[in-house]
Amino acid sequence: RSEGERLQFMQALQEVWSVNGRSVLTAFDLSGFPLMCDLGGGPGALAKECLSLYPGCKVTVFDVPEVVRTAKQHFSFPEEEEIHLQEGDFFKDPLPEADLYILARILHDWADGKCSHLLERVYHTCKPG
Repeated sequence: RSEGERLQFMQALQEVWSVNGRSVLTAFDLSGFPLMCDLGGGPGALAKECLSLYPGCKVTVFDVPEVVRTAKQHFSFPEEEEIHLQEGDFFKDPLPEADLYILARILHDWADGKCSHLLERVYHTCKPG
């Protein structure tokens, strides 16, 4: 994708999460997960919603380098202490440490084999319990 197309897509994601992010994140009590990782979190909209619902949590948004660069250039992160943008490929690179991994709007993009691989990586990275 071009930078313009990527930005437009990320703005659309931002809008989607501004409409339904709260209801997704309150479907379960996530207060017991102080360290969260949003895999493929793009513009960080869901991470910001996590912080508004669960003060004191920290969220890593893990996405490919070009998405992280676009997010840093075009989206504000006043919660810099609580939101960390990290570049990486969730199929290859080590996943950030977290108590909870969010894979919102991710699995539908990939073939079953890739999804299984990613879910295995998350499973093996999760802390016991």
